[in-house]
Amino acid sequence: MQLYDADPEFAFLSLVNAGEVLASGLQLGDDDLYDDELKELLVEIEVKAGQETAQKLKKRLFQVRRKFTCGLARLLNTAFFEGSESAQDFFRLKPDNIEKHLKAAYDLRSRFLHVGTRFGNWVSVSHEGAEVMIGEPAYGDPDWKRLISRIPTLGGLERIIRFCLLRFMHQRISILHPLLD
Repeated sequence: MQLYDADPEFAFLSLVNAGEVLASGLQLGDDDLYDDELKELLVEIEVKAGQETAQKLKKRLFQVRRKFTCGLARLLNTAFFEGSESAQDFFRLKPDNIEKHLKAAYDLRSRFLHVGTRFGNWVSVSHEGAEVMIGEPAYGDPDWKRLISRIPTLGGLERIIRFCLLRFMHQRISILHPLLD
């Protein structure tokens, strides 16, 4: 958080990394990690090649993006969504769009790490306490513009990670506050 103002890009990446570490401490089952298509493929493999082969494949499917998205979304409760300080409703994170924004945050991190695409100050939007991006950038390739339009702002991601950390501690270490139940 020391880099929040000085280097918003690195602060954003650090928050995504913190979310990855936090999500790795959660127990998520197959229903959480695998979509219907992947579950069907695993059943097909089990039928054709045996249960042992299907289990070997499952162990190789790390599903890091899915763990990040599902794990953090699961830690957010009603109090998180009701506690927004955004001036307008359309600037707020909501239960029905949180996974979209978390996936985009993880995808932006991946794009930066694997391709080197910089995103600079795009994450540091602070207009009226916005937690999500509004609109799409005017320049850049279509995939990048779509991705930027879906990410949470730096303030939004900081709020997600802070709440998730508190809720994780509340559930596993010590009762902190009734709103974290």
